[in-house]
Amino acid sequence: MRTASKLIGDFFVWSRDHVARGLIRLGVTPNILTVIGLLVTLAAAALIGAGREYWIAAAAVMMLAGACDMLDGAVARIGGKGSRFGGVLDSACDRISDVALLTGMGYYYVVAWPAEHPGPDGEPGPVNLTYALLAVLAVTNSMLISYVRARAEDEIPDCDVGFWRRGERFAGTVIALFALNLPMLMWELGLWTALTALQRLLHAHAVLTTGQAPKRKGLRGLVLRVVFFNERRGSLAYDIHTGTAIALLLFARISDTDLVRQLMHGLGHG
Repeated sequence: MRTASKLIGDFFVWSRDHVARGLIRLGVTPNILTVIGLLVTLAAAALIGAGREYWIAAAAVMMLAGACDMLDGAVARIGGKGSRFGGVLDSACDRISDVALLTGMGYYYVVAWPAEHPGPDGEPGPVNLTYALLAVLAVTNSMLISYVRARAEDEIPDCDVGFWRRGERFAGTVIALFALNLPMLMWELGLWTALTALQRLLHAHAVLTTGQAPKRKGLRGLVLRVVFFNERRGSLAYDIHTGTAIALLLFARISDTDLVRQLMHGLGHG
């Protein structure tokens, strides 16, 4: 059965490889694309932190960065230009890009958000503690997702499990910026992504202790599929889960009220 994500994925693969062949003829190397992608991502991060009015521009810039990220591997594979250092460089730039984008979001809630929400005296309001904390959690989860897989694959053949891989986080950020719905994205990246890090730990534990991945049948399998979005890309269940995450970003408008500050204020007057 050819699902929507499989059809879209096949189209992107065909388009990517076609462009990659053109870049190879021009003499473009994978490492050049990797570095360009990083620089473009840093520009997008700066736009995110600059304020809400720049978010759509940031999303457009991120799409260019995403194109570079897809093309560097294709150029390496099709052109026979891959190298071990190129793989290391790509991974390093991916981690820097992840942190930069989330730092841009955190900067927005620490600096730009207070300026957009001035106090009665016209001065910038207080830092949004809730969303600054979510940004820190998002960075932590992003690093854990990558590190747990890398460390686990020193011991087991594969640990590429969980819904919130880098591609899903990147695409979710682009969608949220276009939709001007950063608050929902912060909750998804700050809390929801922790499940993927946890799933990778559980997967590694199961393989190392029993010699096989967690079973996908029965009640245990149902819990894994529902709680962890434990489905492979291209499956119908993956499409349903992806649609849920996208729908939340597009239509679930939530306030960026500083709940932590409100709680602290309430406790202080309790």
